[in-house]
This record gives sequence, C-alpha cells and structure tokens, in this order.
Amino acid sequence: MKHPLRPLLPALAMALTMPTAQGQAATGADAIHAEAVKAMESDRWEEALALFDRCIELHGKDALKKFGPAFGANWYRKGLCEMHLKRLDAAAKSFETCYRDFPNNGKKAGNLFHKRALVRWAETAQAADQPAEAIRLFKKYLEERDRQNDPFEPGAYYLQLALCHFKLGQVPQGAENLETAVRNKSGFGAPDSGIVAGLQALVAAATAKKDERTLLTFFETNRGSLAMEPFEAATYTREFVKLATDSLAAGLDGAALSIFQLLPGSEAMEEDLRAKLAVMGDLPELPLPGRKLVKADLQARLAAVEAARREGNSHELLQLETTAAFHEKHGNLRGTHAAFAELDARFPKAARRADYLFHLVRTSAALGDALAAEKEAARFSEEFPDSPKAGAVKRMMLVALFEKGEYEPCIKAATALLPKLADGSPEHDICLRVLGGCYEHTGRFDEARPLLERHVALYPASPYAQSVLYLQASNRVRLQQWDEAAKLLDAFIAKYPDAAANPYLGFALLDRAECHAAAKEDAAALEALARLEKDFPNSEALANGQGLKGDLLLRQGRGEQAEESLKQALAQAEKLGQREAAAEILLRLATLLGKDPKRLKEAVPYCDRYWKGYEDLAEFRGPMAMAQAEAFAAVERGKEALERLGKILGERLASPAAGSPEAAARVYARLYAKAHGLDELKRHFAEFPGLKPEDKQARATLRITAIEAVEAQLDSPDEAAKAKADSLIKTLFQELKAEFEPKDLPPGILVRTGDFLRTRTSAPRQALPYYEEAVAKKDAAVRFPALLGRAAVLAEGSKEERDTAIQDLQEVFDGTKDAREKEEALYWLVMARMKAGDFAAAGESALRYLAPDSGFQRLVPEVRLALARSYQERGMAEEALTAHARVWGDYGGATRVSVPAMRAWIQISWTRQLPASGAERPRSDRQAAYEEGLAFLERTRPLFDKMASVDQEAWLEIEKLTGEFAATTDVKPVAKPLPQGQ
Repeated sequence: MKHPLRPLLPALAMALTMPTAQGQAATGADAIHAEAVKAMESDRWEEALALFDRCIELHGKDALKKFGPAFGANWYRKGLCEMHLKRLDAAAKSFETCYRDFPNNGKKAGNLFHKRALVRWAETAQAADQPAEAIRLFKKYLEERDRQNDPFEPGAYYLQLALCHFKLGQVPQGAENLETAVRNKSGFGAPDSGIVAGLQALVAAATAKKDERTLLTFFETNRGSLAMEPFEAATYTREFVKLATDSLAAGLDGAALSIFQLLPGSEAMEEDLRAKLAVMGDLPELPLPGRKLVKADLQARLAAVEAARREGNSHELLQLETTAAFHEKHGNLRGTHAAFAELDARFPKAARRADYLFHLVRTSAALGDALAAEKEAARFSEEFPDSPKAGAVKRMMLVALFEKGEYEPCIKAATALLPKLADGSPEHDICLRVLGGCYEHTGRFDEARPLLERHVALYPASPYAQSVLYLQASNRVRLQQWDEAAKLLDAFIAKYPDAAANPYLGFALLDRAECHAAAKEDAAALEALARLEKDFPNSEALANGQGLKGDLLLRQGRGEQAEESLKQALAQAEKLGQREAAAEILLRLATLLGKDPKRLKEAVPYCDRYWKGYEDLAEFRGPMAMAQAEAFAAVERGKEALERLGKILGERLASPAAGSPEAAARVYARLYAKAHGLDELKRHFAEFPGLKPEDKQARATLRITAIEAVEAQLDSPDEAAKAKADSLIKTLFQELKAEFEPKDLPPGILVRTGDFLRTRTSAPRQALPYYEEAVAKKDAAVRFPALLGRAAVLAEGSKEERDTAIQDLQEVFDGTKDAREKEEALYWLVMARMKAGDFAAAGESALRYLAPDSGFQRLVPEVRLALARSYQERGMAEEALTAHARVWGDYGGATRVSVPAMRAWIQISWTRQLPASGAERPRSDRQAAYEEGLAFLERTRPLFDKMASVDQEAWLEIEKLTGEFAATTDVKPVAKPLPQGQ
C-alpha cells in the first residue's frame, strides 16, 4: 500500500506552460523537467531528484510570478523522488511547498498537483510515524479536492485513516474506518491486500490494549464482508494464522478463534484452486474483473495447502488447538474434549499428537467419563509407551478432577480404578488420597474415614502423608467426634510444628479451637485462635477463626469485645493487604450490627467501606448487598440498596456461575414489594431488565420468588390482604404453568409447582409432569421431595401407579436423613398401602409411625385412623373398635378423622352385637353404638358448618344410623344425649 491514491504520476512529462519574457529560461526549465520525469519513469530516482533540484535552483526564485502555479509540479515530483529514497522529512517539505506556494487560486490549468500534494504529504507523515499529522492531511485533502479533477479512491482513503488511528492506539476509530472500507470493498475498490494490512494493524493495536471486545465485535459484525473466495484466502493463510496466534499470545482466545473462523477449510481451498487451474488450462495468466490469475501463483498455493495437510500442519490444526484452549478457559470441558478428539482423529501425524491424547484422557476424566478415559489412556500407552507422561496418565485423571473440584466424577473414576491398583504403587497412593479427600469435600465423612485411615497406615512416607493426616483429623471434626479429633489434631500439630513446612497448621489450630469450643473449653479455644491470629496472619483460616472467636465472645456475653475483635482483625488485614480477609470481616461486622435494630445505622459505614475498596471481590458482593438492605433503609438509602441488589440479582440470573440467585431474589423481592407493592413486584419480575424470553430458568426463578414474597402476606391479620395474597399466588402459579414447560424449570421450582398443583387445585394429577421432570434431572437436593409428591399423586391411581408410589416412598424412607421427609414418606406408605389393599403392611407401617421412639407427631390422627381401618379391613373387630374409639375419643374436634372413626365404630359395634356382660361390658354393642353415636352428634353439631363436605355426609350418615338404631328393639332410647361412656 505504498500509493493507495494512485493515478497521480502521468506516463509522459507534462509540458510546462510558463509565460515569461525570457523564453530561453523557460525552455531550460521545461527541458530539465522533462528529463527528470524520464529518469523517474526509469526508476532512476537519484538522477531525477538531482534534476528537479537543479531546475528549482535555476528557476525557483520568484517561480510563481514567472511561471505561475504550474511550477509546483517540480516540487511535487521532487517529493516523490525523496519518498522513494526514504528521505521523508525532505519529501514532506517538498509536498508542503507544492501545496503552500503554488496554489491555483481558481485557475484550472495551473498546478495539477496542488491538492494532490496533500495526499503525498499525508503518506509521508504516515511513513514518518506521524499518524496524527497524516490524518489531518488526509482529511484536509478530502475537504479541499476538486471533485472533477482530483482523484479519490474511497477504499484506500478509509484504509489509510484506519492505519493511522491504529498507530495512535485509537482502536475504536481505526476499527470504524476499517469497517467502512471492508463493508464497501466492492464499490470502494478496497483491495484484499489492503484489507489484510488493516486487519494486521487492528489486531496489533487491540492486543496491545488487551481490547478483545473490539476485536470480537469487529469480526462478528463483518464476518460476511471479510469472507474471501477459498482460492484467494489461501494467499493469506499465513497472515491470518499470525493474526490469530498473536491474539492467542495476548490472551485474547475468543478473538483468535474468530480470526481462524474466517479461513475456509483446507479441502475447500484445494478444490477452489484446482477449479481455477482447470479454467486457465495452458494460459500462464488470466485477467478477471478486479484481479488477475497467475498460474504459477495458484500452483504454488495449491502445493503449500496440500503439503500442510499431508504433514499434519494445516491451519485447522492451530484452529482446533485454539478452540480447545478457548473452551477450557471458559469452563466448557465438553467443548475442549471435542476439539482434542477432532485433533486426534484428523491429524494422526501431528507433532503434538501425544499432547492431544493426554488431554483427551484429562478431559474425559474431568467429565466423569471413566470408561472413555481408560480407553484413551490405553491408546496413549500403546502409542507412546516411552513418553514421560505414560506413567502419570492414571494419576493425572484423578488429580485433574480433584484439583478442579469435580468431586463426583472423581469419586466415580477413583472407585472404579482403586480395586485394579496394587498396594504400594504411586497410583494406589494417590487414588486413596483423592477418594478420601473427595468424600471429605462432599460431606460424606463416614465414607471418607476408612480411606483416610487406610492411607495413613499404608503410606507414612507418601508425598501426601501430611495432607492426609490433617484430613483424618479434620474428618473427625466434621463428624463431631470431638475427643478423637482433639487427639489426632494434637498429634498432627506435634508432628508438624513448623509453620513454614506445614501449610495445614493454621487450619489445624482452627479445628482444635472448634474442639475446645464444643467441649465448652472457651478459654482454650480462644488461646488456639490467638495463636492462629498471631502466627498465621496470612492463613485462609483466619476469617473463620475470627468468626469463631466472635461466636465465643458473644456466647460469653461479650458482644462489645466480639465487635472489637473484628475491628482489630479488619485493621490488621487492611494493613497487610489481606483484601479477601478484610472484605469478609466487613461483611461480618455489617451482619453483626444489622441484627440489632438499634444499631442498623452503624452498619452503613462498613458497607460503604466495602463498596469503596473491595467491590471487585465478587464472592462478597451478593452477601453484602443483602446484608446492607435494612441498614440502608434505616438511613433513607433504600433506593440505592435496591438498585445495587438488583444489579447483583441480574448478574446471577444471567450467569449462575456468579452465584445462586435465589437468596438475592428473596431479599430484593421483599424490599421491592415493601417499596412498590406486590402487584408492581409481579409486573417488575415479569419484565426484569436484561432477561430475554429464552432465559427461562432465570425468569422462572423470579416468578417463584414473587410467589414466596406474596406467601408472606398469608400470615397477615388483615383478612382482605390474605384473600388478595391467596388469589395472587394462584394467578402466579397458573402463569408459571402456562408460560413454562416442565423441562424449562430448575428442579426446586418443579417441586414447588408440583406441590401447588397437587395440594391447592382440583386436579392434582397436573402435578405429575413436574415431579417426573424433577426426578429425571437427578438433583439430589430435590429427589426425595419430588418422589414424595409423585407418590402422593400416584397413591390415588391405578394398581401399577400405587406400586410405583410405594417404591418411591420406600426409597425416601430408607434414604433420607431429613426427619420431616422420613415422616412424610412413612405417612404416605400407610395411605398407599391402604389404597392398594395391603392392609397388613399398612398396619405395620402405621404402628411404626406411632411407635413412641419414632419422633413422629404431625400426622398422628390420620395415621391412627388408618390403623383402625386396617384392623377393620382385616376383620379384627376388637382391635378396630379400640383403635377407632381412640381416634374419636382423643381427636373429637378434628372432625376430618373423628367423624369417619365414629361412623366406622358404630357400624362395627352394631354388626358385632355382643350383649351386655356385667362390669366388663355394661352395655350391649348395639346400645353402645346408639348412645355413643348420639352423644358424638351433640358434641360435634356446632362444628358441622365448618366440616368438609365429605365429613358432613358421614356425619349425616351417623345421624341417620342412630335414628334407625332408636327405632329397633335392640336399644333403649334415651331422652337426651348421654355423656360419652354412660
């Protein structure tokens, strides 16, 4: 791109028309000028320059007066010579003289190069690394040029401006001009070579500033305009690869990937090149519109592309490597694995094939695909048995998983691998360690314990011995086996007392303090924490230590000291630059003060201090935004708190990796509803800023949070407010059901929706798809609630559905550690077995629920009624009567159970019809049925209007039966209802 504004040098010297009285002098100037031009056309630049200097020396004095503006051509062409000879300062002065001293002043036949000199002057400035001056001159030419006579090539103009802006580091301005040239390359005549030069400058400028956003935007926006025919792209493959690798080296992985994607595949290049060569036949050259095909060039390009593919060194290989790096950087292990799998399949001769296989093993393990990892590890060992990495492949699988926190896949891989490993091998050593560590990190402390103990026994000299000894002791702390934990911690601290050689010592002191605290040895706990503060000021355990210290001081009623301790820790953390510790302490202080309504305002300075100095620590932003809500409201900054929390909520909704949105949504909903009302909250969450229609999980989260906010109003003493809240909840759930398919909802919301449809609508089977989807998502947190909900629906269905319900309930009862879930499961087991007609099993389950040591209380009346019915169905009249009597006797006011119990009792008594028998049975069965039924009716008559319709029907049946009993000779009617038992 030496001369993008090119038609400025004519093929023959222009005759200078210089009117003057001295004709001989004029002839001399004309002759010198013509000779100089011939020298230029022959590339004899030094000779031409000397001639122009001579012409100017002889005739330059008062040249404008003697020859007019046309003399400026000498200065213009002199500048051209100086440009070719790299004498840039001199060239700039020559072009400036042509423009400044020889203006046309309206004369059309004067200095043909008057305005054109501005372009050459600009090019000289650009070449002299004066981009700002070049921009000024290019723009000046565009403003002043004669549109009829002065040439202008818009493609070259915008490319030149872009290059200048990039040189100045003005990436957005440069990108804007480059985009103009690119988008209009056909109409503006921007050559591919010029565009590539512009792209090189763009990437250089953007990578220098680490400005990946501009690069990504540019390439994504202009992808279509940048596309070249495959045969043409082959010319610039090297340039594009360099652009991509430069971006990659600067850490701009996304931009590198976008650049690679501009290149067609090697196969497409080969096919297009062969097609062009076939069209040319025997012609050495073939002119085409806008370009010329040269056979030798096409053949050379084809040979290069074929060689790269054959040798496993094509640009696709680099593209796939970049793709793998990009996906890994952004946490997409599946994408990383796919890229390495393609590298493995397509480039068997690649120099880095061993690395590709190695990374296949690693990514398969990280994805939890143990079988694939083993298969790829076997291929690695077979192809590269002498590789230094061969012995590390199995260990690498486990370490990669463990260190990335992929504990569940690691457990899967390690449990499959452990039985195959020989005791004493490095693989067995690390497998035991990571499996025990995984169980520890995932809260499966009982499973971790034997593995850690086995490692301690087998590998006292292991590189992991120290960490496992600490984990063994910490495991007992997590199991709350305080005495054993204390002994192990004391032994660990005694064995590794040197802090410089024991990275776990600070954590061990914190654990030891927890043991002391559990044993109510507060003084010893505070002593251990004091050592932690003194000897390990940089320990990650310090923040938790400060928290425990605060708890201990608060437990001792030393609230002021607890607060002061946190303040001292804050000062120390800030002094030593421990930003994360300082941020956490600020959060603790804000939370501590925020719990006291009288001290809410005192929390505000700590909140402000966090936002001023630590906002970049993302892990604390959400908790602080929630902790400060009430405090900011107390100082009339509720709007600010709401806006900040809304921003946090938006971030979490957009990217769950930023943190769970549920807690932030609840606080935000409460504040927003308080400020604007529930109806406005419903509208606001439905139209939450930044959410798109396809963000279904985020939108569903907001919908369920709005429901929770409305549910809080159900406790209102205002009956109208409660009724409105109940109506709004129903509306919100119906909207949720209408707007979202079950597959679009997260597990927790699926269960909530299912529970609503099951318990608060007339069509509980609507809940089944939601429970089914929740179970299918295999989320451990909601599996048991989902199974409970599904079972409650299926228990009322067909025999097959009841069987499924019983299986679900048994799984919950056997598996859950949650007492409420266990109770719910056992209750529904009773009901499902009753419905299924398995009355003996139902009775056993009922007795298990009612056992004194079960701890179950919530549904005792219903279970007692079910037990009574199970006796009744099994023909156990005496047991049935006793059980029914206990229900209507103990729970008379609970008509949902007492009414059906009484109805069954009088029916069984009447049917059994045993006669009176002394003190043991003072009344006959039929007299007792009549009298107790009559007394029950009188006791419960005031409750009739509040009964469910099914219970009203049963009550009326009791009334009918007692009337029929009174009309028989088997009973003696009474004048008024008798007290129970008379």
